Amino acid sequence: MEVYKKVADYIAQNRLDISHIAAKSTIPEADVRAMLNGTSTMDAVDLRKLCLAMNVSPELFIEAPFQEPTIEKGTSDHE
Repeated sequence: MEVYKKVADYIAQNRLDISHIAAKSTIPEADVRAMLNGTSTMDAVDLRKLCLAMNVSPELFIEAPFQEPTIEKGTSDHE
């Protein structure tokens, strides 16, 4: 799921006021609404401002990249 959709879902599920978030983030409300409905791009700076306004970590909305498991040399799994 795209980041903007996750942010929009979070705002809806927690019944947060978009106008309050916009004011606190210093992003115009029309721009916040456009980002949340996907008609405008949400960049990293916007995400940071919105997260600070909502008092949440950006990591909440960003998926961690896949990492291959590491196997230490000398274990029974790897010789």
